[in-house]
Amino acid sequence: MRGTYRDRHTRQGERGFALMLVLLVIALLTVLGVALTMTAVMNSQKTVSSDFHERAYNTAESGVADVMTQLGNNSIGSGVSGTWVNNNPFPSQQDPFGTYDYNVTFNNTIPGSTIVAHDPLTSTGAACGSVSSPGFGCVAIPINGVLIAVRGHYGQHVALAESEAVDAVFTLGGNTIFTKNNAGTNGNGAIASDPCTYGCPTGVSASHNVEVYTDGSFNGGKGLIDGNVDSVGTATAKVPNGCSPACTATSGAAALPFPSSNDIIQAENTWKLDAVGQGHYYSATSTLPSSIDVPYKSTWFIDQSVDLKNVAITNEGGIVVVTGAITESGNKTAANYTLSSGCNQTCTCHGYAQLVSLSPSGIQIHGQGTGSGNLVSQGLLFAPNGPVTNIGNAAIQAAIIASSAQIGGNAGMTADACAAGPTGKIDTFGYNITSYGEH
Repeated sequence: MRGTYRDRHTRQGERGFALMLVLLVIALLTVLGVALTMTAVMNSQKTVSSDFHERAYNTAESGVADVMTQLGNNSIGSGVSGTWVNNNPFPSQQDPFGTYDYNVTFNNTIPGSTIVAHDPLTSTGAACGSVSSPGFGCVAIPINGVLIAVRGHYGQHVALAESEAVDAVFTLGGNTIFTKNNAGTNGNGAIASDPCTYGCPTGVSASHNVEVYTDGSFNGGKGLIDGNVDSVGTATAKVPNGCSPACTATSGAAALPFPSSNDIIQAENTWKLDAVGQGHYYSATSTLPSSIDVPYKSTWFIDQSVDLKNVAITNEGGIVVVTGAITESGNKTAANYTLSSGCNQTCTCHGYAQLVSLSPSGIQIHGQGTGSGNLVSQGLLFAPNGPVTNIGNAAIQAAIIASSAQIGGNAGMTADACAAGPTGKIDTFGYNITSYGEH
């Protein structure tokens, strides 16, 4: 029996409503699916962005470490101080998205003092304040220090980091002699004060200014010591009449660090590279010239022993490194190694002028006597693995850092307060971080 028209119309209406309901559900599910997909995409993008930002920070941190390494091996020098060096990759880098920019500001003031400089990451260009209160965008850089600013890039993300570090130098600290092991005088050898013919460093008196420090023991012999002796072991020294209490011999002093073998090896490698680059390298088979003039701030590396009887060296404020022994055979009243007249008359040049022996035989040379009525300095003598010995009859005037030292003869030694002053230091080519921060 066929249904009525109303029944058929009702059933068609119901089917239409059901279809509309299905379409509505499908639409809702589609919107929900799109929303969920967009949320997932956005979360994924946030995750990637967060990951890239974290990698940018890691890149900045790694950039600081890379700059520290290059400062330590002299790949970065003060010639780029205060300028940005951009788009630096990392050694053996596998990820091409990470690079960094660096800006280093050195404090190489002479004599050394803390300075105030603009921070390249935060500077507004406003004038800086004092060392104790540098002001916003400025920073105080310590003596022999460097400010390292880095921008780390990863993809489109940038992170900032900076640190301060101090050059790992070994300084004389005003000492006439500084030894790792025993030191002393023999015979009538004396150690006289520096008359400061060309001016004493600030705070150094022109009398009683001998300063001897040894991590071993000191035996003063018969000679007079016009100043102080501090020894970790026992200290015996005769002082001039009227010098006490200004002159003392102290036993049981606190030990002070001496350059380690690793420091010396690192310094040797850097000295050699510098000398090769400057054209001042002599191999073990090279024939040495009869005379060598060492320009200011240059480095010379001689990969053999040197007898100063056959080679005269005039130092104008550079470094002469010898891997073998430095000796002077024959009987002479003055050495064939000396500072130039110009360097001798400039107090700061005395510490820059360095004669270095890396051999266990050390440095055994004659004293200098006088030149034009004044003492002629031999600057800073450095023998980390052996002794420094005055083998002549004339006074040696120098500052000495050595494994051991022995001053003999009737003339002995005269202190050199200039060589022992602020420029009297051995750069062991490394930096120690004193502070670190991220922006």
